[in-house]
Amino acid sequence: EFGREKVANAAAPALRFYEGMPRGDGPGDPTAGLALRLASGWEGEDIGQLKAELREVEQELALRQRSVRYVDAWLTSLSEREKWLIQRQVLEGEYWRSILDEYEQRYQLRVSQDSLARLKAKAMGKIYRAAGVETAV
Repeated sequence: EFGREKVANAAAPALRFYEGMPRGDGPGDPTAGLALRLASGWEGEDIGQLKAELREVEQELALRQRSVRYVDAWLTSLSEREKWLIQRQVLEGEYWRSILDEYEQRYQLRVSQDSLARLKAKAMGKIYRAAGVETAV
């Protein structure tokens, strides 16, 4: 008895501090309850949905990375000029006029659009062969 009374008297000033504080409809700490649920592996609906979206994005990334590896492998079979032309015209979608000007500046060689188109066709043929495709589709 003496111990309980001593504890109650010691706690009395602290209890007065909490008088008038809002109270929930039940005992407990909702934040601690949520923390315990999360620590035990509980996942809310939002987390499950986000995980599903993350899996989809990861699958798309894997496909794109594989495509990049293929393109890199195909480009290694090209000469430096062929590779540059394919990167600028096919991959980046640059217009021929711009490519002609850049080619002349880069290689100190003036060429026609027809010449570059033939170089592109030759390079694409190498890419098709490396990819195992007989003809351009």
